[in-house]
Amino acid sequence: MRIQRSKNMLKHLGALLCVSALAACAAPRPMQMNGEQLAAAPLRGSVIVAVTLDSLNPDNARAILTISGNGQQRQVYASEALNFIRAPGNTPDARGELALVELPPGDYRIEGVRGEWREPWIGAMEPMWHYINVPLNAAFHLNEGEVLYLGDVHLSLNYRPTARITDQSRRDFNHMNSVWHVPDTSNVVVKVPTAQGAQPTASTM
Repeated sequence: MRIQRSKNMLKHLGALLCVSALAACAAPRPMQMNGEQLAAAPLRGSVIVAVTLDSLNPDNARAILTISGNGQQRQVYASEALNFIRAPGNTPDARGELALVELPPGDYRIEGVRGEWREPWIGAMEPMWHYINVPLNAAFHLNEGEVLYLGDVHLSLNYRPTARITDQSRRDFNHMNSVWHVPDTSNVVVKVPTAQGAQPTASTM
């Protein structure tokens, strides 16, 4: 993993802090319903993706997932301290965001996930910020009218950062039922793409 100190990483911090103002960001709640099911808008499809994270300092750990392709780009933002995904039964909730993103039909990929976290304070020394970028290059195809579940992109923010995509549909469908109030998820197609990513890169400031 390549580690370097660089002021250029300020742009990562800026992107993370302003992401909530981006018009292209994912909607936090579903916008289209067909009876008791999620439905895509006309001439669109919908993808559902979770972004979860763990870190050495949950108070300030954040992540951004980027989906691109077909002339489109969307981002999903998650905060370890502020966001949760409701797990079933007595299972602890996941820390992160479940998002629904509407897109025109076509070929897309999950580009990767970026994150940041700050070391805890120790004495009078100001702690360093860590900035992480993990390429994933996970390709998928979205059909018109389709509601597609892409799985959970989990980012571990520590001194050896990693990211993986897994099927967490049992947990995430429970969140759709209990938080989004979507009683029927039978039309949601589970198709978790395979990551073809490169080595993570990291920087500190």
